[in-house]
Amino acid sequence: TLNEKLKVGANEVHRKLSSRALKDMIDLNKRFVLLNDLFKGNIEALSSSISYIDSLDNFTTAEAFVKTELTGKYNWDENSQAVRMFMKLVKQKFGEE
Repeated sequence: TLNEKLKVGANEVHRKLSSRALKDMIDLNKRFVLLNDLFKGNIEALSSSISYIDSLDNFTTAEAFVKTELTGKYNWDENSQAVRMFMKLVKQKFGEE
């Protein structure tokens, strides 16, 4: 049916979009916010965290990394706009949103 054909097409598009690297999804403005609000100006910490997340296989592992490593180390408020933006990007990277 037409509905089934469109569903397959939508899944294919979703898969292609979710295969983008996280580093490619972060424009200059977002990078500035993440760097200053989340990583306290430490560009190496931001870059290595993004690279590590890009190397992971799934959202569950990435979420665990963010919660166990980054949130505690940098005292992130999980309700802040910058953290929500970062997690939204991570979800998009793995096709969860």
